[in-house]
Amino acid sequence: MSNTATEKAKAWFDANPKYKKVCMVLDIHLSQFYTGSTKWRKDATVKLVFGMNQSKGRVSVTPNKNNVRIRFAPLNSSKVVNEEFINIALGELPSDCVIRVKEVDNVFDYYIPINATDIQPCLANIDKILDRFEFDGFRAPSAKCSTDIWSDNADAKIIRRKLSEFTSVVLREQEMERRFVNWLKASKGIHARSQDTDGLFRRDVVYTEDNKYVVAELKYTNSVIQNIEMAVGQLLRYTLHPDIQKQGEKLIVVSGGFEPTDTDFEFFKNMDKVIDLEFGFIYESPENSGDFIEFTYDKLFE
Repeated sequence: MSNTATEKAKAWFDANPKYKKVCMVLDIHLSQFYTGSTKWRKDATVKLVFGMNQSKGRVSVTPNKNNVRIRFAPLNSSKVVNEEFINIALGELPSDCVIRVKEVDNVFDYYIPINATDIQPCLANIDKILDRFEFDGFRAPSAKCSTDIWSDNADAKIIRRKLSEFTSVVLREQEMERRFVNWLKASKGIHARSQDTDGLFRRDVVYTEDNKYVVAELKYTNSVIQNIEMAVGQLLRYTLHPDIQKQGEKLIVVSGGFEPTDTDFEFFKNMDKVIDLEFGFIYESPENSGDFIEFTYDKLFE
């Protein structure tokens, strides 16, 4: 029996595959504009929340009986939010899509049927909503974000690939996160916090070691170098962004799926020439899940 919310969410999608296409497209699309990190969780059915749950400024995605609900709770709720206002802002809704407004707290719901054949107009409407209203941690989408999402251009192919990669990459990272936290406790006696919130951002794992505040970013993609590239970019954001409340004193890349090669270490050496921060590197053994091998910063760059 799966224990974590992520594992339960994965099991729910495996048991209800008809929801996967719409839910994963919404996950990918909304994540383009959200500066924090998030994950699917088991909450009633399953739920994806961008921002603080049950607070203003959030956007959430929840599967229902025959559709998927996107709930918008804007910060600027002083605006008059009603169905007439929304319809003027969006124009004609796609066929079978519905908007319902809760006028008491100015929350409104956008429903997309799970059998929708053309989701592009729905994404275009979501872009208009994100552009018109204010939400915590969201940047306004560009005009071209929803253009030709299912055409045969390169961007569309990437999005379709990401749909098939959801269970094999995103959920693997979240499952590895649990194993990493357990490894820290078992091997070092460190009690780490996962999915730690710092202002607009949610870091994978944070902990204290040798009196240093450590921020770890976990990646499980197609190669170690890709893991490094993606993790370092987020770690720099968590350290240098002006809205960060507590900067990391040591930044850890945690790589999954592959054992590092000499080329991977050379990439680290080149990075060290231009980034004056303390990095560490840990990878999970491909042969023994839950066994993490650590290289200290000094060992990597001596």
